[in-house]
Order: sequence, then structure tokens, then C-alpha cells
Amino acid sequence: QEQELREAAAGESITVHDLAEAQETIAWIERAIQSLPLAQREAIILCGMKQLSQQDVAQILAIPINTLKTNLK
Repeated sequence: QEQELREAAAGESITVHDLAEAQETIAWIERAIQSLPLAQREAIILCGMKQLSQQDVAQILAIPINTLKTNLK
């Protein structure tokens, strides 16, 4: 992730402080996601981070779309 942040910062006026702050934010988000129940974690990762459609995620997880929507709340 640090490498990704550095690449994103290339050509930008981003400071070391900005990078450190971004890393802290990423770590906080990762901890928050890991603290969720598995069903919610899967839904958030697939829909939010992998940017799959809700329909695709429901099919992948073999759950009804309404269950997926509940898991995303």
C-alpha cells in the first residue's frame, strides 16, 4: 500500500506527512472492515472495494439481492 500511495503521489505536491496520514487512514479502515461480521465484510469488499455490481456479488455469494443489501447497511 505504501508503494501505491507513493505512485499516486508522483507528480503531486504530497508531503511525507500526507503519506503517513493516508497510511493511518487506510489502517483504520482495514481494522474497521476486519471487525465486521463475515457477511458484511464480504459484501463491502466485493461491492465497495472491488466495485462489482450488487447483482454480481449476490450471485457470487449465492444469496438473495435483498440479503446483500441488508449486509451493506
